[in-house]
Amino acid sequence: MVGETSPVEGLCNEWSIIELQGDLKSHTDSSFEGKFIGDLHFTKSGTPVLIIGHHLMYGKEAKLEKPFALLEKRSLMTTPSTS
Repeated sequence: MVGETSPVEGLCNEWSIIELQGDLKSHTDSSFEGKFIGDLHFTKSGTPVLIIGHHLMYGKEAKLEKPFALLEKRSLMTTPSTS
């Protein structure tokens, strides 16, 4: 999961990746794409806690070993020339 952490819409200062080890399974076998999964919180000491239902998963924050590129596809709008 990738999340944007910026207080201003349209402006991204920092991105985050959440890596889960294991499987998330739905009772209906439907995709999780675009669905709410859980809440991510941080303890006072900075430890991340992911809450899914009644499950609490504690994690850690780590720097990526290799650089990661994030690309956003945009369409170019052209206006007809008036010459």
